[in-house]
Amino acid sequence: MRSRSEIRRHELMPQVQQPATVAKMSDVKMALEKWDGLLLDYLEAGGRRPTFDEMRSAVLNILPASFRQDMLFRMLVMQEKMLGTSIEHQDNAYRRMRA
Repeated sequence: MRSRSEIRRHELMPQVQQPATVAKMSDVKMALEKWDGLLLDYLEAGGRRPTFDEMRSAVLNILPASFRQDMLFRMLVMQEKMLGTSIEHQDNAYRRMRA
């Protein structure tokens, strides 16, 4: 038998890793808030904290396709390399990117 938290974690994992894309920029803020809530639920269920690269990928996936590529190349925070950095440093970079 599986524990409830393990089942919940497996239910949330696809939504955390591949959040739905929004159609309009006006929907991005709400989608990011929803994703942050799903991530918190996932972590509380025992999920592994995503790396900055995984969080950046999720944020890019949320953005409307017409805006996604532009963001990747224009925002310096989207180009940051976080390999080997602390979780705190990665969290700070995520907050800057999200803002």
